[in-house]
Amino acid sequence: MIPSRLGMTLLAFAERVFETESIDTVVLPIVADIQFEVKASAHRSPLGRAWVRARGYGSFFNAIALTVLLGCGRNPMNSKAFGWVRLLLAVPLALLVTAGVQLAATRLFGMMLMHPGERLANGLVLLEGVNTNKVVSSPFMSAAFFWTMYLVAPPHRRSPVAIGALIVTGLWGALMVFGSVMPGPGFHSWLFGIGMALWLGGGVSYWLARRFQPATERVA
Repeated sequence: MIPSRLGMTLLAFAERVFETESIDTVVLPIVADIQFEVKASAHRSPLGRAWVRARGYGSFFNAIALTVLLGCGRNPMNSKAFGWVRLLLAVPLALLVTAGVQLAATRLFGMMLMHPGERLANGLVLLEGVNTNKVVSSPFMSAAFFWTMYLVAPPHRRSPVAIGALIVTGLWGALMVFGSVMPGPGFHSWLFGIGMALWLGGGVSYWLARRFQPATERVA
């Protein structure tokens, strides 16, 4: 048994998050090393002792992260905790993937639609060409957001995550549509088109997820 407050804090956290095998093989040895270093630093200044503790906590979480990444397929976290980690990572990862898809799609469609003279094949000027490029790229962006959220989420959470991702893409499109009809110089057809395209990408993605998801995990 590890009696110190530091050891009990880390162990209490580990028991909630990690499997029993991981606690015995990974957590306990690290906690023992931290306690030894903390005890050895008792003669140091308060700042020095605080640094030793901070370094110990850093080593603890670094070792857990390495075990997850390099554990040859063995995940030290229990399924519930790992599911929450996946949910927390889903949103920033979805935003990152969406930004990447936006960059790739706009470059691809820009190359396809634009001529060296900075005109579209149908003769539209550059500004209109840029706006058209945004509209054409939008369904791919909303689809990228939806599928990243859906696939990163734990299987048993995919139904509510799919609905949440659909709501986000719906609000995203609604914001564009609202912007297109706001009082101003006139109706912004390209904003309206972006909104429709975002709805299209999110709606089709949700339909596909619902259609091909196993019946036991069917999207509501």
